[in-house]
Amino acid sequence: MKWLSLFFILGFLALISTMGSVTMAEPMPSPRGRPATTKRPPSSDDNGADRR
Repeated sequence: MKWLSLFFILGFLALISTMGSVTMAEPMPSPRGRPATTKRPPSSDDNGADRR
């Protein structure tokens, strides 16, 4: 029974440390440039010449 309580205490401490490191982590940096899913705005100078 002593080993079981020791196992639970160590597991609880590991859970607390994991959650602490997740909450203190730096956020992911935002990507630079235009996202790949956006379309390029139509240009008025070529008058639709690039359409297929």
